[in-house]
Amino acid sequence: MAVFPLIKLVTLSIRQLSKPIANQIKIRAKNHEKFRGLLKWGAQKYHRIETTSKLKLMGIKSTKEVKPLNEEMAVELGADMLGEIFIWSVAVAMIGLESYRQSSKSTASREAVREDLEDQIQALEFKLEEQDTKIRELMRLSHHLETELTTMNKTLTDVERNTRAASKTAKVKTAKKPKKVTSSSLARQSSVSHAVDGAISSLFGKS
Repeated sequence: MAVFPLIKLVTLSIRQLSKPIANQIKIRAKNHEKFRGLLKWGAQKYHRIETTSKLKLMGIKSTKEVKPLNEEMAVELGADMLGEIFIWSVAVAMIGLESYRQSSKSTASREAVREDLEDQIQALEFKLEEQDTKIRELMRLSHHLETELTTMNKTLTDVERNTRAASKTAKVKTAKKPKKVTSSSLARQSSVSHAVDGAISSLFGKS
């Protein structure tokens, strides 16, 4: 949200902290012959490019050579440029290091999130395997119960068939059973036997 103001504040802070070092670099560069030559060369280049660009932007076409700076102005400008380059280099390095730190932190955070997601996925896979095992066990029990029910139904059918057969057999035996001899029929048979015997005795007695 407040990225750009924060960057500007950090840059200004770095500039203020780097200024003493930049001033020391400028002083040493001015007093060193080789550095003085580099500062003058860089300053004259910058002066020509800046002046030419400004003239072009203002629409002025000039064929004259840009007048170079004198030695002291060139050395001063070169030293200022060197100080600014140092300050901006420090600022860029600090911002780069902070960006790298934030990136590393973000990478570590993403890695932690990824590991957490992997753990959750493994836990879900374990639960799925456990559920599959329970489902297979329930299916096995269901098949066993179905087999038991089929066997019981077959047994009940056999029992019913045997019961019907036994009932039919009992009815047939009851139908074929001889009639019982009553006492009156026995008395009639006895009187008939006595009569026959008396008749036989009388016949033989007369002869």
